[in-house]
Amino acid sequence: MGDRSFLGLVALGMGAVMGLGAWFYRTDGLPARWGPEVAAHAAASQDFLQDRSRCRVPQGGAFAGQEVCAIGPEGGTPRVLIWGDSHLRALMDGLALAADEAGVPGLILWRAGCPPAFGLQKRESAATPAEDAACPASVEAVARALEQSPGIGLVVLVGRWAYYATGTGAGQDGQNRIALAPRPGSGLPEGLSQADLLAVALARTVEALRAGGREVVLLRQVPELPRYDSRAVARGLAHGRIAPGEVPGLMVPDTGRAAAADAALEQAEAAGARRLDPWPGLCDPSCGIGPDGAVSWFDTNHLTNAGARRLVPLLVPLLREAGR
Repeated sequence: MGDRSFLGLVALGMGAVMGLGAWFYRTDGLPARWGPEVAAHAAASQDFLQDRSRCRVPQGGAFAGQEVCAIGPEGGTPRVLIWGDSHLRALMDGLALAADEAGVPGLILWRAGCPPAFGLQKRESAATPAEDAACPASVEAVARALEQSPGIGLVVLVGRWAYYATGTGAGQDGQNRIALAPRPGSGLPEGLSQADLLAVALARTVEALRAGGREVVLLRQVPELPRYDSRAVARGLAHGRIAPGEVPGLMVPDTGRAAAADAALEQAEAAGARRLDPWPGLCDPSCGIGPDGAVSWFDTNHLTNAGARRLVPLLVPLLREAGR
């Protein structure tokens, strides 16, 4: 989705929780009778503001004009670029912890609703024309930046692949639409289905990055839970519209959309990329709530910060490789 819509979603979540908190206050502590369920989902609805203290827009250098967020030890030459859309933003706190543990400096660069793949342009119902135009411009800037960054030996691509492959959202953003097309002069073939176009674009992106001597990893999309929204579930539990026993049924992944997302990555793997799978760390065996009792999803398709931290054991070995 576009930057404005994405930020609006976060603001809506915060507003909903503030309203729920005010209602708790007016009932003089009555919600304590309901146990931890309401608190867990209410906490999830507040757990989507990442630490951006190391994010900046450089005025010079390879990434001039692009907002980048540094992770890992300060002062070192970045060894890894993690590039993606708002799914990457959702992972920022987990990536920062993993980079610190691995001792590897890196950069995060994300743009909402913009697939990290060379040669595409997009038209999105939840974005403005200016936001649509900014996507290919940002992708071109990343390509130029990498040409000037020989120290970056690993590029990790993160995206909501099902959205780009199917052209539609799911759950509370099911009304959103996105259309991909080859950018003029890109050399991408015309007339392909959107899923096939995404697959070809990702494969060519991998080929281009590997031609520059870099390793490429694609993060499998985190599961989409079309019936889940932390704000709605917290309110529903608080007001008795949802029973605690119903919640697991709201946190079931859409395997059909997952298959569409996975298919889009196959050509990229054939081109030499590796795929990193977050599903086992998030759904063991069921999705939703971790061993610490924290909910891993903010909404249908974005993780909470707690969910991102659950992926640290998966991410540390990957980042350590980049530091060798």
